[in-house]
Amino acid sequence: MTPQPDKNISDAVRGMLLLGAYGDALGAPHEHDGLEGRIIDPEDLGRLVRASTFYPPDTPGQPWWVWADANAVQTMRGLLTDDTSFRMMLLHPWLAQTAGRRALMTESAFCEWLHREKEQTTTIAYPPGLWRSRQQQITAWLRIYEAAENGQSESFFAPDVPVVFGLFMYLDLAVLYGDDDPVKVYTLFRNFSLLDQGSAGVFTGLLAGILAAGVGTQTSPAQFTDGFIDTAWQLVKEVASEATDRELQDLHTAKEVLENMVHFGKVHRPDSGYTFLKTFRAQIYTDTALPFHTSPSHLKNYHPLLFWVQIISTLAYTADRPFEALRILSAGVGDTDTVASILGSIMGTWMGYDQV
Repeated sequence: MTPQPDKNISDAVRGMLLLGAYGDALGAPHEHDGLEGRIIDPEDLGRLVRASTFYPPDTPGQPWWVWADANAVQTMRGLLTDDTSFRMMLLHPWLAQTAGRRALMTESAFCEWLHREKEQTTTIAYPPGLWRSRQQQITAWLRIYEAAENGQSESFFAPDVPVVFGLFMYLDLAVLYGDDDPVKVYTLFRNFSLLDQGSAGVFTGLLAGILAAGVGTQTSPAQFTDGFIDTAWQLVKEVASEATDRELQDLHTAKEVLENMVHFGKVHRPDSGYTFLKTFRAQIYTDTALPFHTSPSHLKNYHPLLFWVQIISTLAYTADRPFEALRILSAGVGDTDTVASILGSIMGTWMGYDQV
């Protein structure tokens, strides 16, 4: 990595938005199969297409599959789903109203904004079907927040069950903290969301800290993996020195993942992407053969530990070809669009739009 203090933050932001959306679109067609533990050959991933090509204006609104189901379009691959639509229709409009003032960037402020937006009747610049989906997504999120406050289950949320809420919803905010120490960024995002139950906050904090660390650097694609892994090692070490006992256990698991998954990825570099995914599914996803302090059932789909495992192992496997990592994550197991979108956001921040 070469420090570049004069790097325009807009270059990092634009890179983050572009590759975050790219990862989402790349992984969307395979998401349902991935959630069932099935994989495909990364070489079979096709070209991306515009979501607007398939969005009928009279489609009834619904909260999650905001655009047409990519699986229904056999000849085209790559449609934006709830990851990007959440950012475009909810997170970014809210951020625009905060005018970059960090004191206003809190989850409670976001919830208050959602309540106000729920009462809006104008469609602004959205097509009617997309507007209906936006409003239904607002209703869905408010129900989730209400359930969390009352210790109840709703949709993807359940008390004490780690799910990637913070990473899905708020990772983009970390790009605004590039001037801060990564440990400070970790602490902020570790505790940012009420929805981050159990170990989820730790992994939200780690990946947010890694993303923020890339804002002030100019990193080439060939340098990205080493920069990511080195930053992860340093961040885990530094935050562990001030962690609580419960947090320390989660950080120890994160450290074990770094050790084991970097080795796993390097060992399998001679394999094809498809063989790598088959081995990952057999040894890690289906039958956890590593000394994690968790049961194999926890390494499933929306668990943030699985995202950490997938990102580390895949980057170690692809080495100086990080764009290939997005394709492999998109063809693998689990929540393929979200994990590829998260890594894409981090990659885009570190490399910047001009290099992407």
